[in-house]
Amino acid sequence: MAVLLSICALIFVSQITQRGECLVEQAIFHTKEQTYLANHVIQTRQAETELECNMHCVADGSCASVNYKTSGIGKGLCEINSKTLEDIFDADGSLHNPEFNHLYIIEKKNLHREIKEEVPTSQPIMKQSKSTAKKTEVTPKQPATKSAVSEMTVAPTTQSTTQPAKEFLIYNKGHNKCISIGNERIAARSCNPMTDSQRWRWTQYEQLQSIFNQTCLSVRETPVNWVRVKLSTCDRHDTYQVWDCVDDFVRLKGTVLNLNYGNLQGGDNVVLCNLTGGWSKWKVYGEDVRVSEKRPQAQPAKEFLIYNKGHNKCISIENERIAARPCNPMTDNQRWRWTQYEQLQSIFDQTCLSVRETPANWVRVKLSTCDRHDTYQVWDCVDDFVRLKGTVLNLNYGNLQGGDNVVLCNLTGGWSMWKVYGVDVRVCEKRPQGY
Repeated sequence: MAVLLSICALIFVSQITQRGECLVEQAIFHTKEQTYLANHVIQTRQAETELECNMHCVADGSCASVNYKTSGIGKGLCEINSKTLEDIFDADGSLHNPEFNHLYIIEKKNLHREIKEEVPTSQPIMKQSKSTAKKTEVTPKQPATKSAVSEMTVAPTTQSTTQPAKEFLIYNKGHNKCISIGNERIAARSCNPMTDSQRWRWTQYEQLQSIFNQTCLSVRETPVNWVRVKLSTCDRHDTYQVWDCVDDFVRLKGTVLNLNYGNLQGGDNVVLCNLTGGWSKWKVYGEDVRVSEKRPQAQPAKEFLIYNKGHNKCISIENERIAARPCNPMTDNQRWRWTQYEQLQSIFDQTCLSVRETPANWVRVKLSTCDRHDTYQVWDCVDDFVRLKGTVLNLNYGNLQGGDNVVLCNLTGGWSMWKVYGVDVRVCEKRPQGY
């Protein structure tokens, strides 16, 4: 089978330096269809298209290539690699895989451009040009037999158009750095709005939640001066995850301890401290506003119970087991909400409905720490069925094979049909608007 090749040219505005100037990154990609590079993945993202996957690569300084999943379970998976097929021997991980395309950079450079007038914020503009076009003065290492050149221009904006509303970086002017996740440690690093490890959002329970892995900023021991802050599974009942803002200080609620970085006592970590100097002051990166101003304006009114008319019961959490029980809107262990990443999150403990093994008939659904990159936590709705995205497996309760558990099943009878309790609407109609 011949490997099909094509070329993609990405032109990406990466930084506005001052009024009328910007830095532009250009990258030229080769595509090898039905090919996968193993053993060199450094980061995993979700992407709607190959072009979006390429944009993630351009934004990551260590990326040399990507694997993009074009079909099957987990379609849209974008794996960022530190090497390309050109850098390795076949034995080092080059595989034929009909569900993936491998795209690798053949040239990347910065272009300094001057903008004559202010360009309004807009969505990415995609246009196709013929393979014979001479606009790109780059000679590939290996010519493609049937090359199609695709160019994408992103208009300059003050924040990424792919970021969901209310995501932000927590910025300290004293160090000119942003709070960043590194392995299991919280430090302050040079600000980079393109990396999830520096992006945060407020939850409705006054927690600071990481966009990278959806855990919450917290303290795991008695709060005192110089205690390090950590990441923990979000728990609305944990008072050590609740933050307040007093002027420019981000403070553990009910204490006088502020987030702080840079003192010798704290070392190279973000810690709690009762000092009120510049190293304890934080704002939103790129905006002269306090961190508290990114809080949601109102409590989301999207909580609901998932109801099965066939059993007249609702999906319920029992210890670590998911079953269906008589509906009780007053208990948190039956209440759910959609996240912006198409996950079903429990109000009880803020974990997400998921599958921990290969999806198949009669596999039990479980609760896991919410992870936006986990394709086994992404749900879709087809009519009244709540379906694991990319499969034909629906939530089901009541069959002998599943026992007293909510399971996955490809049956389409009444025991696989779910609606919102008390309202004659489908479960997906409770999704947040705009996601």
